[in-house]
Amino acid sequence: MIADNKLGITAAKKRDPLIDEALETERLQISLQTNILTPFVKANGMGDVEPERFARSVKLVADAFGLPAAAGRGQDLHQQVSAAKADRMVAK
Repeated sequence: MIADNKLGITAAKKRDPLIDEALETERLQISLQTNILTPFVKANGMGDVEPERFARSVKLVADAFGLPAAAGRGQDLHQQVSAAKADRMVAK
């Protein structure tokens, strides 16, 4: 859908034939520009994680739920299961 916006709009229109294609195209572009194709994603691809940000998130969740924080464990797992950077890069 990033590479071909019309593909996404066509799929949405099949689900809801009453959508306004021009409006949905504009909404898609806004969403892509502000939420998905961030500078970080453009540089690192979809699904990459900044280690410091990830560690802060793990600590916040652990603190909120009274869980012991497993420092670094999540980042290790992410590196083991994530696709190679070349495979994570987006079309635009």
